[in-house]
Amino acid sequence: MLIDILLCIADYLNHEDLLTLSLIYPVLYYDESFWKARCRNDYNVTYNDPSLTYRELYKACVVKPMGRLPCTHLDTNVQYVHVDVCSQCQNGNLEYLFICTDCGQVLCDRHTRHHARLGKKKHQVYYKPNMSEFFCQACLDWIGGMDSYTAEIYYASSLSLHWVNILCLNDQKTLELKQVRQKERSIRWKDTPRHVLKDGLCLLPLQWITLWEDFIEGWKTERPKEAIDCTALYGHRRQDNRR
Repeated sequence: MLIDILLCIADYLNHEDLLTLSLIYPVLYYDESFWKARCRNDYNVTYNDPSLTYRELYKACVVKPMGRLPCTHLDTNVQYVHVDVCSQCQNGNLEYLFICTDCGQVLCDRHTRHHARLGKKKHQVYYKPNMSEFFCQACLDWIGGMDSYTAEIYYASSLSLHWVNILCLNDQKTLELKQVRQKERSIRWKDTPRHVLKDGLCLLPLQWITLWEDFIEGWKTERPKEAIDCTALYGHRRQDNRR
């Protein structure tokens, strides 16, 4: 059969050529079981958004628009956990606490990194309860943000709801702040603050940018309440122009 011949040929093609071959032969293009297996075998990605075909996911993995693959460590085995203090140092500040999604240990940011190094392939993804978001120590990135892969966004969102239920969080407020934070983080990834942080002399005060960074990274649960006051900055610019 044609499909059997194509499957044999596929084993000898690189990923880009495989996508091209599927454009010529619809029987391969629409074979979801084939693309699902290739996502798993070639990229170790085992989840997808129901609205997305596995060929679309495979193509996204080939192109890598984010510069990294969808997180392959995202999962959870935890059914119950009590967030109190870091199990290693007794730090009880919620804004600095993470939960290992593999074993349920509650850890501060410093001990999270140590825990991940010991875990090798496991213990890489951590849920931050004050943000209801996941950070992967292996990918070194927040998982499921606005600019992430569609499949990753879907899977991270479903796991986030699971954790909201486990911890009985104020899900409405947490969700609202999460949306704000992800939008602000998307702006930051576009390098807007990089120039701001160089010298602090710009349209946004360095002090406000620092508060903003603390919010989008989850070190502060609430967004900055202070209005942006650029009066002093404009004053500095006028003085510079007079020199």
